[in-house]
Amino acid sequence: MSEVLARVAAGFDRRMALRRRMLSHLDVDLAAEEAPVFYDELRQTLLGYGGCTCCAECDGWLTLERPGVPAFCLAREAFLTISEASTRRCSRREVA
Repeated sequence: MSEVLARVAAGFDRRMALRRRMLSHLDVDLAAEEAPVFYDELRQTLLGYGGCTCCAECDGWLTLERPGVPAFCLAREAFLTISEASTRRCSRREVA
């Protein structure tokens, strides 16, 4: 692999790792059958992190365990929607 492609791949991997950390930070726990319902939001999180230019800021946010999703996040609304749905699902499961 060329040096340029290796850098692009490493940057992509870093951004996707941050996306996974954000999902974990928000305690997102969607069942596999729910994924199609949130296709647009999940896609938006991929696109948001794919184009993210604030990786260092995001990493700092996650490292400090600040609540919610930072205002600078390109996929903020999508993360909040998925997080709220996951929270409602977990609450229903605990009541049952």
